[in-house]
Amino acid sequence: MRAKRGTNQPSLFAASGNTPFTVAYGMGVDSTAMLVGLVKHRIRPDLILFADTAAERPETYEYRPVFEEWLQKEGFPPITTVKYAPRDFKNWPPYYTLEDNCLTNGTLPGIAFGAASCSVKWKQGPQHGYIRQWEPARQAWAVGQRVIKAIGFDNSPRDRVRTYSASPKDADLYDYVTPLIRWQWDREECKKQIASVGLPVPVKSSCFFCTAMKPWEVRSLRPDMLRRIVRMEARAFPRLTSCEGLWRNTVKGTRGGTARPGSMTTLHQEKPTPSGR
Repeated sequence: MRAKRGTNQPSLFAASGNTPFTVAYGMGVDSTAMLVGLVKHRIRPDLILFADTAAERPETYEYRPVFEEWLQKEGFPPITTVKYAPRDFKNWPPYYTLEDNCLTNGTLPGIAFGAASCSVKWKQGPQHGYIRQWEPARQAWAVGQRVIKAIGFDNSPRDRVRTYSASPKDADLYDYVTPLIRWQWDREECKKQIASVGLPVPVKSSCFFCTAMKPWEVRSLRPDMLRRIVRMEARAFPRLTSCEGLWRNTVKGTRGGTARPGSMTTLHQEKPTPSGR
């Protein structure tokens, strides 16, 4: 089935109603709220893609069957999982997850060095690869149409300035839309919308060793995950020249930021504050 326009929001998509419509789903608050909103606006996607790095927190994976059951009741397609499939290995052993990629090569995720390369490689890339082989997309491209791809950026000031794009060679194949910004849903509104349909609000979606993790979030991780963080940083440490660890460099917190070390291992070794944050 092709994308259907909601009668109360006909301008959400500029393309024709026969254009293939896909959703990039991260299983976090924003992308879950986006799908809830699409249900409410009666806009059914043709394809829902989740790019699995194999490093999400357990709560994220546990949320999937709950949400997928709700999607099924609403007549939406199932969630399709895609994964990065490496082909050439410079070092041994071969890796098939982002975590093992870092361990094999003695490095950290690209975001720890200030780049978004880990997201491009492990999330955007697998989704683009799947869609390139997806027949509705191939048929659309054959007649000069683009595929619509919905991205779950919310209406917060931070997300409004974010960008999402395919590689330059694929840029002409897609039209990107950000429904949450169109609907003016910020993160708190996203949570309210999820709860309004009787669903639990998911935890923030990210790799458990992501640079974007807050100190209190790292402290709340299971012991086995903390050990894996320590192992990753220890494996990369001899090669680090531009950063201290997964948090790049120490933040003193004197300019309004949250104080934290540059290494998550250091935080793990420190005594928690009374608030645990």
